[in-house]
Amino acid sequence: MPLFRPHSTKIRITRRTHSRQSALWKSLRQAGGEADAPGRSFIVRWEPLAWLLRGVFILLLFVPERCFFQAAARELTFCGADTVKADTLSAVVPGISVPADSALLPLDSVAVDADSGLSTGDSTIQNGGRPPDSARPFEYRQMENRAFHVGEHLEFEIAFGIIKAGTATMSIPSMETVRGRPCYRILTTAQSNSFFSRLYKVRDWVESILDARGLFSWKFRKHLREGRYKADRSAEFDPVRGRVITPKDTLPSPPYVLDVLASFYYARTRPLETGSSFDMDSFSDNKIYPLRVLVHGRERIKVPAGQFDCVVVEPVLRGEGLFKQKGKLTIWVTDDERRMPVLMKSKILVGSIDARLTAFRFE
Repeated sequence: MPLFRPHSTKIRITRRTHSRQSALWKSLRQAGGEADAPGRSFIVRWEPLAWLLRGVFILLLFVPERCFFQAAARELTFCGADTVKADTLSAVVPGISVPADSALLPLDSVAVDADSGLSTGDSTIQNGGRPPDSARPFEYRQMENRAFHVGEHLEFEIAFGIIKAGTATMSIPSMETVRGRPCYRILTTAQSNSFFSRLYKVRDWVESILDARGLFSWKFRKHLREGRYKADRSAEFDPVRGRVITPKDTLPSPPYVLDVLASFYYARTRPLETGSSFDMDSFSDNKIYPLRVLVHGRERIKVPAGQFDCVVVEPVLRGEGLFKQKGKLTIWVTDDERRMPVLMKSKILVGSIDARLTAFRFE
């Protein structure tokens, strides 16, 4: 029996190879093979030089899977192919973007890239769909902001119905510099009062570094201490390459994505006409949510800090079918340039949790 057939090669999948090289088998299946479960055979139809590819695959069992991504274009060329399916390329290299109308890509346009593993000569398939930096320098957006500045400090009381549960603050204590750009350091805190701390102690703080000119996120940190629950989370944002970097993962992101705290400050800078809405993309807990802010109308309300003419807004998930939105958040902001939050009401299963403005100052 010959060692290999002219137009096919047969590879035995063990549980070890199946678990360690799952992305490899997936790419082979999309390239025209027949999938089988661990312990069975996997038949891939290739050109006569398939024995060379077999040797490469055996070698890959002893090297990191990333080596396959970096060598994929060259190995496909060894098989006598001069094109590769766009959807196959997308499967082999996570995060790479290809034009929607591209069924086949010429392999001579596919090159090894240090970050993604593969890239193509077409500028739309590099840098997560953005032109390479060498071809066109990245231009940061410019956004007008008359709503908030350094020195703003807001204090709130947190209540469950008529029962006071704790206090919270929202402030911009200082400026920072990230990549040579001025940024706001935004800080919020929340803590339960002495009575509730006996039942459920809360000591939380959240920090966001927001670009002062473009109003997009650079860094985010969250420190949660709620009862027995403890969590510390962080993220860094790369608007140039379109990604969010966390301690456990790197996620592709839309341009100018905002963390959950920065989203609120960005919303304060937008025009708020009754009946209108605007969209944004918000990052929270390793996911990016498409948000839409609805402007419901205007009301005059009274809180411990005084009476204010307000605009009523509500953030909701944009689109349908993603997941069921739980709860409802309504925010009252002053009907002036500052758009200062006066009341935040979060509907829960029984009643609501309110944050009412008690004091404010601007330095």
